[in-house]
Amino acid sequence: EVKRGETEKKIWTGPTRKHKYDFFLDAWMSTQPKYLEMMELNIGAATQVYVAFLVYLNLMESKSWYEVNCVGFPELQLICLVGTEVEGEGLETVSPTPICFSQPSKDKGHLEGISKTLL
Repeated sequence: EVKRGETEKKIWTGPTRKHKYDFFLDAWMSTQPKYLEMMELNIGAATQVYVAFLVYLNLMESKSWYEVNCVGFPELQLICLVGTEVEGEGLETVSPTPICFSQPSKDKGHLEGISKTLL
């Protein structure tokens, strides 16, 4: 509790950071080759790249998928992850989207064609 006349000591972490360790996470992510590859897809939506990278890490590190690649769809501002859980099995497509993702109805046809494009 801060009393009147006193100032609370806070670590400034930037306008969008919620925790003082977010700076270190951002610094670490910016050195990862797959994150840099996703940034080069020119999706334009930083949130989409961030979410796609977190899903990529989950698939590779937690779920131990054999291989995961990323494919960008700039017109939808979407990154899809395509990979195989086990070597030699068929490809699976994952479309990571942030919770706040809103897809205009005119784009629904594009999403249906993504699976066909990736396979």
